[in-house]
Amino acid sequence: MIEQCSLLNNVVCVMAKNVGIGRKGSVVDLGQHGRFTTHALTMRGNYLRDGYKNQYRYANGSDGNNKMQNNYNNRRNFYQKKNPNKDRDKGITFCPHYTLRGLCRFSDDCKNLHNLKLVDTFSLQRSYIDCAIIVHGPNNEIYLFTSISPYTINVWIFVPGEGSKELDIKHLKKIEFELTPEEEEYGDDKVKGNKKMKKRKKRVLSLLYAEECIFAGLDNGLIKIMHLPSSDSSTLYAHTDSIYSIVCIDGIIISSSINGEVKFWKYQESYLSFVTIKKIETKTKIFKMIEIISSKCASGNVNSNGNVEENKFNRTLWVCGDNITIISLLNLEIVNVVRCKYGSVVSVMQYEANVITAMSEGKILAFSLRGDNHFEMNTLPIFCMAGLTNHKNVPILIYGSSKALYTFSLPEFNPYGYLKDRESMTLKFNINDPDFILPLSGPYFIVLFSNGTDFGHTALGEEGSIRLMRAMQQCGAAH
Repeated sequence: MIEQCSLLNNVVCVMAKNVGIGRKGSVVDLGQHGRFTTHALTMRGNYLRDGYKNQYRYANGSDGNNKMQNNYNNRRNFYQKKNPNKDRDKGITFCPHYTLRGLCRFSDDCKNLHNLKLVDTFSLQRSYIDCAIIVHGPNNEIYLFTSISPYTINVWIFVPGEGSKELDIKHLKKIEFELTPEEEEYGDDKVKGNKKMKKRKKRVLSLLYAEECIFAGLDNGLIKIMHLPSSDSSTLYAHTDSIYSIVCIDGIIISSSINGEVKFWKYQESYLSFVTIKKIETKTKIFKMIEIISSKCASGNVNSNGNVEENKFNRTLWVCGDNITIISLLNLEIVNVVRCKYGSVVSVMQYEANVITAMSEGKILAFSLRGDNHFEMNTLPIFCMAGLTNHKNVPILIYGSSKALYTFSLPEFNPYGYLKDRESMTLKFNINDPDFILPLSGPYFIVLFSNGTDFGHTALGEEGSIRLMRAMQQCGAAH
């Protein structure tokens, strides 16, 4: 059950245990070494992470409009659990009639278990949301950054609700990037990788928060940088095509474009700007990037005199799209290329010694840190995916498909630390097409909809909206 105290205080209390204050009022992850720790868009250590390793003050995100191809009509409402160990789960039944409203639609005293609970719904703006990230402030406040066309970023803050509302969201400011004539002309003839750009221009496709600055990757290959306290801005002529992913690792900004180009940037005091220190050309149509760290590297037990072949996979950058390119962060060289068979990578995250990818054509795959595929699960076509823990600290995946959210309990490990096949349970919850799933803290997460149509009996038109939700397992009678 959700506590009687304010949900905002509940979320902040959970976060306060894992988050400290760094210099310049920045957020520092204190590294609670539980199985999972949620922080902004990432989860550090030997657990699930989305986006890349959070280097103390960083949060990033990229375009969530991954509704690509293949819409199937033969969808089932839920998948029956087939657990061979019946004694362990005797008497436990998952209710297929549970709705996101928080009640069983067929019975007021349903005794079955339910996985998700809708906490609240918020409306944002009547515009298409291209990108969204969560940022935690110096006093544990929670901010939401959303980008819309033309080249605009809206900043929201979660605040305690009034009356029966446990939580509310308020608009703080709007950041509008003005391009000079030279910047306007820069990408006119260069945006070739994505045909959609010709129809919908002036988009911010990726966001990164680092060192009190917001980095915005644009559809014309530019990166706009704004220092939030002073509102000073600058421009990087970064790429020649759309930028779908920006991450920060050890103070190095890494950007990638859809034409397969990856650039590493470092701030030079002498130039008072970022300069390119490395450029890598890949054959991947890049949508996502993530830093992958082995348990040895995370614990500092890497043997410099050990196997060189093994060491180069201890800390890598996975560049994902229609293929997966693995770059060693030891020498900034490509060490492996994985061909994708099931469309493009929609989302990627690390779970222990596994890298989990969601594929657009309906597959969830798990790879070893070297890129060997050792687990796969059939799903419907996936738009977005996130990993978090429920109130019992059980790791789960939540992914969005057409008109639905699905939850999936992560399988157990085999003796080598890899995922193994296990009879498991997947439940479907009717909802609009979700564009982003962003973890907040613990079991809490939000689902963003760019242009929802209907939810229940509430018409949203073209208005973007948020669902604040909690992953849980509780009796329907206690709602």
